[in-house]
Amino acid sequence: MKKNRFLFLAGFLALAVLFPFSAFAGGQAAKGPAGEEDLNYVVKIARSVTNGLCSAPLFIAEALGYYEEEGLKWEAVFQSSGDAQMNITTGKTDVTTGLIATTIMPVVNGYDVKIPLGIHTGCSKILVRGDSGITDIFQLIGKKVGTSSLNGSGVILLQRTLGEAGYKILPPNADFDLVVFQSSDLPLAISNGSVDAVIMGEPTATVAEEEQGLKVIFDSALSEWYREEFCCVLLLRSGFADEHPQVAAKFTRAIQKASAYVQENPLKTTELMAEKQYVAGDPVRNAAILATYNYKASVSQARIAISRNLIEMKRVGIIPSDVDVDPDELTNRLFVQLPGVPDSLYDWIGK
Repeated sequence: MKKNRFLFLAGFLALAVLFPFSAFAGGQAAKGPAGEEDLNYVVKIARSVTNGLCSAPLFIAEALGYYEEEGLKWEAVFQSSGDAQMNITTGKTDVTTGLIATTIMPVVNGYDVKIPLGIHTGCSKILVRGDSGITDIFQLIGKKVGTSSLNGSGVILLQRTLGEAGYKILPPNADFDLVVFQSSDLPLAISNGSVDAVIMGEPTATVAEEEQGLKVIFDSALSEWYREEFCCVLLLRSGFADEHPQVAAKFTRAIQKASAYVQENPLKTTELMAEKQYVAGDPVRNAAILATYNYKASVSQARIAISRNLIEMKRVGIIPSDVDVDPDELTNRLFVQLPGVPDSLYDWIGK
C-alpha cells in the first residue's frame, strides 16, 4: 500500500513537471460580470483575532504595502476562526486563508468558495512523549490521540495515512481513539498520560516539543508523503471571484509576493510579526519553523492538492461512500484561475 501511495504522489508531481500549467489546469477561469468590473471595489480581507504563523503572508502583504503596490483597495475584517465560514458565505468577508483538508467537507455540503492559490506546505505535527517508545504514525493503532478538533487538518492527514494502509479510521470503529481537548490543554494531556499522542499546529507544537521533551513522529512539512502538498490556500467568496476577477487577481498577486518574502526572509518576517505583536513567541524559533515550510506559492499546486485530497478522502471513506462526489468535477468547481496571475514566482517542483 505504501508503494502504491508513493506512485500516486509521484504521478501528480510528474504531471506538474512535464506539462505546462495551462495543459492540465482545468477548473474555472474567472469570467467577470456582464458589465464593466468595478476596479475600485474595496476587498474585505478576513483577519483572525488570534494569528498563527500560517497567516504570515497576509501580515506581510499588509505591513510591506503589497496591496497598495497592486492598486488594491481593502479593509480588514477581524473574526474568530469559528466565524470564518459564515462570514465568507454571507459576504461579510471576500477573502480568507484556510486549509484544504478542512475545506473539502464543507464544500461537499454546499460551502461556495473558490481556491486560486496554494500558499504553503507544512502545518501539522503529531507528537509523543520522549519515553513512549512510539516511533512512527503506524504505532498509533490502539492508542489515544489528542486533538483540538475531530475535523482538523492534522486528523485528516492521520486518517488519510492510516486509511491508505488499510486501517479503520472512522469513529466509532476506528483502530485508534481521538480525544478532543482545548488546544491549550493538549500539552498537559500528553504530559500527564491522558493520551498517547497529540496533534498540534505551530508554533505551539515546537514549544511543547522543546519545553516538554516531546518527540515528533509526524511532520507534514517533512513527511515523504506530504512535504510537497500545499495545505494552506487562499479562499475567495465565489461571488467576489465572479464579479471582480481583476480585483481578486490583484489580491492573489499581492499574496504571491508576500509569500515569496516569507520564503526568502523567515527571520525578518518573524521579527516584524513580533514587533507588531501579530504572533507571540521567540522570533528565532518561529523563523526556524517557517523555514521548514515551502512558501513558494503556486496556482497549479493548489489544484493538485485539491484533487489529491478529494481522491484520497473519498477512497478512505472520509467522504462517505453514499455521498455522490466526483473528485474531478468538484476540483474543477473549487479551483479558479484568475486573469494575470502567474502560476508561481518560482520553479520549485522537486527542489
